[in-house]
Amino acid sequence: LAQERQFIEAVAGELIVLGETLRFLESDDATAGSQHPACVAASAVWPSVTVLVSALGTVDAVAEAFATNVCASLFAAAKESLKPMLAEILQLLARCFADSHGNAGCAKAVGTALEVYGKTSPELVAGFTDLISSVSTVTFDLVRMDVGARPSLVTGYFTMLHRATIFCPDAVVGSPALSDVMQLMVACLSLRDPSICGQLFATLLKLVQTSASDARLLKVLGEEGALGPLITAVLFGIADSAPQHQLRKLAELLQVR
Repeated sequence: LAQERQFIEAVAGELIVLGETLRFLESDDATAGSQHPACVAASAVWPSVTVLVSALGTVDAVAEAFATNVCASLFAAAKESLKPMLAEILQLLARCFADSHGNAGCAKAVGTALEVYGKTSPELVAGFTDLISSVSTVTFDLVRMDVGARPSLVTGYFTMLHRATIFCPDAVVGSPALSDVMQLMVACLSLRDPSICGQLFATLLKLVQTSASDARLLKVLGEEGALGPLITAVLFGIADSAPQHQLRKLAELLQVR
């Protein structure tokens, strides 16, 4: 069935309908818990969704519909009530991202989850750290051979990473894949794309601002004010595209003269 175009289109279409339905079930009732309308609806169909996405998540149309419609809608609609299901959803989302070879919609949905839950749920930092590590490693493996061939993945990934630095920076700094993240920044700078360079600068600046004294980040930044080779490469690459006032701001923050 995975080879049948009509079947794939039907599955993707049903996931889109599910996502639109979940949007209509949004409620501000913080005490609803598992009885939140969106949680009830999602729980009822989740076994079927899991089977479909596990089997067909390699197909872009299914991965995109699951991530941008079902997951993003569910995060926004159920909010705090979704926490008991959240870990399972994020695991399936990470698996779908890997199976689909980096569907950009999956990275976008992870960014939405970080925005909704990152600041309000400190107990989820460990889960988000694992998720960012998984997504970063997959992205690094996919683009390191030919970064220019995957512009949507690069954009989606760094949009997600920027949200992480804003809403859950500890998950980035604590990620085992932090060096991969920096190496990916270096690789993506070769594209000389102003929008991507802007994302890289904003992400890097936020990381340094929030975690400059963190030993985990200093392993990448360099000890005692001396910049590490990865951060140096990122800075030199960004220098071609970033406005001078932004570079001065970053240099002052890093105590570089």
